[in-house]
Amino acid sequence: TWAGTDGANFEYNEEQRKFLQENPKKYLEYRKQIENELNQRFKFIIKGSEEANQAREFSYQEMARKLASKPRLADKIIPKNFNPGCRRPTPAPGYLEALVAPNSHIFTDAIGSITPTGFTDSTGTHHDVDVIICATGFDTSWLPKFPFVAHGTDLRDLWSDGKGGSDVTSYLSIGIPTFPNHFTFCGPYGPLGHGSFMPLIEKWTAYMFAVIEKAQVERIKALTPKMTISRQFRQHADLFLQRTAWTSPCRSWFKQGKTDGQAAIYPGSRLHFLELLKQPRYEDYEIEYLDDNCFAWLGNGFETREFDGRDITNYLGLLDEKDEQPDYDKELINVLAGWTLDK
Repeated sequence: TWAGTDGANFEYNEEQRKFLQENPKKYLEYRKQIENELNQRFKFIIKGSEEANQAREFSYQEMARKLASKPRLADKIIPKNFNPGCRRPTPAPGYLEALVAPNSHIFTDAIGSITPTGFTDSTGTHHDVDVIICATGFDTSWLPKFPFVAHGTDLRDLWSDGKGGSDVTSYLSIGIPTFPNHFTFCGPYGPLGHGSFMPLIEKWTAYMFAVIEKAQVERIKALTPKMTISRQFRQHADLFLQRTAWTSPCRSWFKQGKTDGQAAIYPGSRLHFLELLKQPRYEDYEIEYLDDNCFAWLGNGFETREFDGRDITNYLGLLDEKDEQPDYDKELINVLAGWTLDK
């Protein structure tokens, strides 16, 4: 809705930038309208939904229009057995247009072989080329590139499926069962399938800070997501994901480049995820304390604000919005003290 023609990027002109600078509330409304549109897209991921049908029809019409000059190519490229969302959309505006350009020739079958001067196609015909670029994508197996060990177990072994891929169980995408004090941004089963990452990064960060603060205050040595809880979360996710386009028979990076790979995506919308991570569920963790008595952190019985100059009645609200001991109105006692009623 807000992009350039056919979804292209654009540069804000001087008038638009001036408008945003002078109207901060409208700038917020502009951001909210864009985010509002993004937050509704999860509905078309659900198989059989009206939104899914509309998204498929829109995508089909757009692709058919842009590939109209080469019907053979349209027949090969437009998906027939899965809906939008199963794979990522085409890379960028201009991609489909490039495929039908007069100076391009598209092979849709596997090549025969690569030779010193080019390659042979599926019919055995040789083609000379200047450069071959192998766009094989990224390793999305979730396996780290280096030893990552906790309690003698390497995460690469824990998550390996034995076939060069991965079989992962995470805790809400942010933690790993049996790995203490480890938190990550968008681990397995994170909401990586739709919408902007910015609010998600902020939520992961706030969650981590909350855990760190609790560990510092309560002298906690280690917090480890429970394996039983993590497995239950994965069981729920795997069952829910059967309702989504992500588990349709497409080959996608969501599933490590396989048609039937593990779709380790969050089982819900972004709003659903943001609410889940609103505050840590410490009951889901094994907690180990630095002291033998878990209440040793209560210390000498005083709160630090009783000595550091902060407001010692902050629970009633703050005067002048400052958390510091107020300079109280000394005349107020002459107005509201009980003994003044006897005068």
